[in-house]
Amino acid sequence: MENAIHIRLAKKSDAELIHNVLSDSFKAYQELFTEGAYAVMVVSPKGVEKRLNQGPIWIAEHEGEIAGTIGGMALMHTFQIRGMVVLPHLRGLKIGYQLLRYVENYARQNNYHSLSLLTTAHIDEGIRLYKKFGFKIINKPPYEIDGTHCIYMEKLIL
Repeated sequence: MENAIHIRLAKKSDAELIHNVLSDSFKAYQELFTEGAYAVMVVSPKGVEKRLNQGPIWIAEHEGEIAGTIGGMALMHTFQIRGMVVLPHLRGLKIGYQLLRYVENYARQNNYHSLSLLTTAHIDEGIRLYKKFGFKIINKPPYEIDGTHCIYMEKLIL
């Protein structure tokens, strides 16, 4: 099957791989972030391990290679997405959409009422994808990560 994507649960040994995908995916935007905000978006391998203890992280593979990642954690009845990226040279293959669909199915199966995420205001293609997937901008109160303006988005999945 052309453009077949395989999504699997990440494990601790994937921490450096996930860090590298985050780094490669955000590299083009680095100058738009404060140093602190960039460190939050591109977590270190130790940070990835910490996130694995807080909730699941999945890896999307395309033709046997990592293509993207998405993770999240429970916040009451909401599953908060974080660390979603697709490698720049693989964008346009609907990998991001498939990752979101996978996480939405996970959230439904685990009785979450909604999905939420925080994204930076200057990554337009990400915001377009989230809107296409049914997320709405909530943005109350105004959010920022270390001086970088963010947008809070939510999708009800009841």
